[in-house]
Amino acid sequence: MEEDTKEKTGYGAGSMIAPHPNRLRPVEELAREENLKVWETAGLMRAAGWAAGKQVDRSEFNSMLASFRKRPMGGGRLR
Repeated sequence: MEEDTKEKTGYGAGSMIAPHPNRLRPVEELAREENLKVWETAGLMRAAGWAAGKQVDRSEFNSMLASFRKRPMGGGRLR
């Protein structure tokens, strides 16, 4: 029942309310939206020091992803 209500009033398929672009979301969810491969998501999370389920906003995610892609192989932690 709660799921039906969520779709009608929240961020479900019929919602006209857009989620805030900088709200915190799980890294894995953002990675899926960017179509990252599993290995790239795992490498990004390790380099950034993010554990599974870590929540970040989209701007932080994009910044870390750009840094990850520019660093040399075996470049260690980001930041």
